[in-house]
Amino acid sequence: MLGAAFAALLLFAAYRDSNAKEISNLICAVICITAIIRILWGGLPPDSAIGGLLVAGLPLFMNQQIKKGSVGGGDIKLSAAAGMFLGIEAATAMLIMSCLAFYSISYVLQRKGKIKAGTASAFAPYIAAGGIVAFSLMLLKMGG
Repeated sequence: MLGAAFAALLLFAAYRDSNAKEISNLICAVICITAIIRILWGGLPPDSAIGGLLVAGLPLFMNQQIKKGSVGGGDIKLSAAAGMFLGIEAATAMLIMSCLAFYSISYVLQRKGKIKAGTASAFAPYIAAGGIVAFSLMLLKMGG
């Protein structure tokens, strides 16, 4: 049930970022609340939740600090919140998959002339895709 809520929140954030270039703080807060519920129900160790938050949030934050405007604050908060929900292992997978998908698709679109290099693009859809896939893989790992 929490997994379905997590996926729905990620998809809503992706939709908002794609259309309005905005990710609501409320969405990130609700994802964090679902992570806390997972911890309280015993489905996620607290140290893994904190590790996931850091693994998924810090690289984007550091990237934004090094190159201003490269990553939006909403993307950083969404990634960190998703990492908190997923835990450290799945958060690592999420971030890797999100970045690989983003850079691969951006490269193809640039080569086809659909976008110019340096064009701002919504990153939340990639976070959503990576987060949902990482959560699904985590469930498969737990099941067998």
